[in-house]
Amino acid sequence: MKIQVFHSKGGGPGIFMHRLCNYLASHHDVKFVNKNPDIYFSAVWRGAPPKGCKVVHRVDNCYFDTLQKKRTGSNKAIALAIKKADGVIYQSDFSRKICKGILGVKARKYKIIYNAIDQTVCDNIIPINHGFEKIIVSSAIWRPLKRPNAIIKAFIAAAIPNAALYMIGELKPIVKSSNIVYVGKIGSEKIYSYYKAATAMIHISRLDACSNSVIEALSFGKPVICNNAGGTPEIVKKDGVIINIDPEDNYREFPMKNPEKVNINTIASGIKECLSKEWNIKRPEFDMSYCASQYYEFFKEILLK
Repeated sequence: MKIQVFHSKGGGPGIFMHRLCNYLASHHDVKFVNKNPDIYFSAVWRGAPPKGCKVVHRVDNCYFDTLQKKRTGSNKAIALAIKKADGVIYQSDFSRKICKGILGVKARKYKIIYNAIDQTVCDNIIPINHGFEKIIVSSAIWRPLKRPNAIIKAFIAAAIPNAALYMIGELKPIVKSSNIVYVGKIGSEKIYSYYKAATAMIHISRLDACSNSVIEALSFGKPVICNNAGGTPEIVKKDGVIINIDPEDNYREFPMKNPEKVNINTIASGIKECLSKEWNIKRPEFDMSYCASQYYEFFKEILLK
């Protein structure tokens, strides 16, 4: 099977696509090419598929904030990619529903496949040394919808004895404290060392479809404190604490305004609840072996159409 790939190199989609393509090439009958493919496999944006091949498009999210510039044009491009594809892969059921609700398009054929990592690496990762009884990790490309201020304020309000919060990613210090550590931007393997050491992970982004960081934390057997909107609660399920800080999803556009304006005490209560429990988390569906097999089978299905 020859596949030509078109995707952005950076951010969450780029990270996942790199992992997926490497795994497909080494474990399945897949060869990645620059011309004459059997399948043109795009992510986020459609690009320019060659003639005579099948097209599979991987969908993350669409633009939901009515205050965001260029939202309409970007959504039209995503809608076109879904409409023109022979098959569509959504990262979550939330992803499918919000694209249908906002873009008004339905895929000809689709499959929901969650993101994944190679879980065989988890056992061999060496945890960081931290000197605290409990630590919470949060990792993101930080911007307001990821709610870094709310995370930090809630951690302070929770007042967990001998606990620390590690904020991974480029972020200027918001509150200076000995038990709030601003790690900065680091590579995946270093991030894994923090997950290995973590007691829990917190991710309360306003509307994520399928966060790599949440998949990674659960793959390391760590509970996730998350909000009640987007694809994150769909992914976390019972393996963490889902806190009600957002309106119920209605899969329509809205003005996001200030995403940091949330109930800090509710988040703090979720942190305390999560850290007070014992967890036994195993999520094999987030292993790349399972994920890549689903992609491969979907590709074969599309080729037979």
